Amino acid sequence: MSLLNKPKSEMTPEELQKREEEEFNTGPLSVLTQSVKNNTQRLINCRNNKKLLGASLSPCSPPNPHLLP
Repeated sequence: MSLLNKPKSEMTPEELQKREEEEFNTGPLSVLTQSVKNNTQRLINCRNNKKLLGASLSPCSPPNPHLLP
């Protein structure tokens, strides 16, 4: 049975992780995932006829050491 057809409640943690990776690589979020990896901008058309220009500023920045416990 394909991971896309199997209910999430019946999946193991490994299967859930694999399904999430597949969705990010092939689903609607793949466009945004690729733009973050390539550090490019994307123009997003919204349902209310508005347009958003999305850009990732620093996808791999380290956490702020002052905020750590």
